[in-house]
Amino acid sequence: MTADLATATDVAADLSAYVAGDTAAAAVELTGKLAADGIAGNLGYLAPEAHDADMARAAAREYRQLAAALADTPPGTRIEVDLPHIGLDLGPSFCLAQLAAISACLPSGRLMQTGAEETHRTNAVLHTVLQARAAGLPLRASVQANLRRSVADVSRLTAAGVPLRVVKGAFAEPLAVAWPFGEPTDIALVRLAGTVLRAGTGLSIGTHDQVIQQALAETEIEMLLGSRPDVTRSLAAEGRQVRLYVPYGPDHGAYVRARVNEARRHRTPAPRWNPHPVPPSRGACTY
Repeated sequence: MTADLATATDVAADLSAYVAGDTAAAAVELTGKLAADGIAGNLGYLAPEAHDADMARAAAREYRQLAAALADTPPGTRIEVDLPHIGLDLGPSFCLAQLAAISACLPSGRLMQTGAEETHRTNAVLHTVLQARAAGLPLRASVQANLRRSVADVSRLTAAGVPLRVVKGAFAEPLAVAWPFGEPTDIALVRLAGTVLRAGTGLSIGTHDQVIQQALAETEIEMLLGSRPDVTRSLAAEGRQVRLYVPYGPDHGAYVRARVNEARRHRTPAPRWNPHPVPPSRGACTY
């Protein structure tokens, strides 16, 4: 294990910075604390990708319980559904059936948010989301700005009236299908955001990039629990719409390891969420 990679000890030490806990109840409780600071939440279940129908149904059962638990959360709280957890790789029709069952457990007016996936799954994601929209399911989708195909995908999704979250991109993809990370992807994100805004179907931006956050000053910003909480609070204090991904579940190792490694690359510690932080002394490092 190299020095710049998170160890099991690092993951255990930083768990509470990035994950609400092992249970949905812990995530629900945290959303109440965030709401007191003017910050909305997306509750997500950390589960493995489903390799068979039994795994997919087990994850969908947890999502159904989570959907019902939204009744105990502040208004506007959503659930984040990772489609590979509920059987995307088993076929869009199977996955759509699980989504419909989850949707049936949602309180009135609440939404499901789907995430970004690798390019080999993008066609299946697009098909599932469009079918879900046609079926009237309360669903938001994600598009990745680094993918060259996203211009066409956004046109199809907005034409269908699907609200979108635009992110830079979560996966390293071949240049044949993706823009390089950096300025080309940043430009693509701003252009896609403009397309969605003109369509009027609903937009949020998933990014910790403060330049983009300020460039899209009227747009809801989505970030990750534990990543740049100082920026999160600052945006909320300015009156911006801010939303955090609040994950939970015992299968958290890979997720926390990724967050710890990101913090190390940016040379930042993993702070705990404190709903009432003590003002730092002059010159103190506040992350």
